[in-house]
Amino acid sequence: LAGLDLTTAGIVAAVTSFLAAELQPAFGHWADRGWAKAMVLWGTALTFLMCLLGPLGKALEPAGEVPLYAALALLMLCSRLGHSMFHPAGACLASLTLRGRQTAGLGIFVALGWAGYAFSQLTFSSAYLGANGHTELLILPGLALMVWVVAWFRPEHGARPSEHSLREKIAGVWRLRREVGVLFVLLCMLSAVNVAFFFLLPELLESKGYSGWIVNGGAHGCLMGGTALGVMLGGYAADRFGMRRMLVLCMALTTLAYQGFLLLPLLPAAAFMPVCLLTGLLM
Repeated sequence: LAGLDLTTAGIVAAVTSFLAAELQPAFGHWADRGWAKAMVLWGTALTFLMCLLGPLGKALEPAGEVPLYAALALLMLCSRLGHSMFHPAGACLASLTLRGRQTAGLGIFVALGWAGYAFSQLTFSSAYLGANGHTELLILPGLALMVWVVAWFRPEHGARPSEHSLREKIAGVWRLRREVGVLFVLLCMLSAVNVAFFFLLPELLESKGYSGWIVNGGAHGCLMGGTALGVMLGGYAADRFGMRRMLVLCMALTTLAYQGFLLLPLLPAAAFMPVCLLTGLLM
């Protein structure tokens, strides 16, 4: 939409994501000490700062590429930090709330996140194109949501002592490196492929001949909608048939769906949208 250089934008996205991800163990430790609810609220608030990208980009465009990409990096870093603050605390609270059904419960928790992500590109592109770049308007519903969340989801005040220090927790995970090492490597590779796929999805669709609302978030929404449904169904299936079986099956289906989507020819929109939904469900 903004005509940014994909290489530079990709570097900014990668560096900010890596820096924020490295802080997740610390955020998880603070959540264990009693700050989980506060971190959910602060993480959500920081994420909303990405809505300033449109007007800030328009204002800095005459100044050249350096100020523009510096502002982009700052906003993305704040947003990624918000994600890193939210996820450990949010997953912990969801697991505690749904005792006895953790896998299915966390599946629903993750599915709702994917559902929001499904509408992100379409919502942002609609605001950017329809309001001449004034994406800050998207903050208004976010503020209304935050008021409701703060009233309903009051954070606990004060910290409580943790049973183990952050260093001891990291050392405990390191002792399990043989048990979880392969799973960690697989997760890294799957995450790298998925992030790259969705980052380049608009350009991929344009190269295939698609345009308009399909490129500006329609296909992304259907893919993510299918993913949200797949995560929720996968959680229930893992509780019923076993986590290991579902993990192997999901990895096989992800590979087939990903390769099949890349090889698809140009299709009419009425046929392409169900294909996107099915691809997201399998991925």
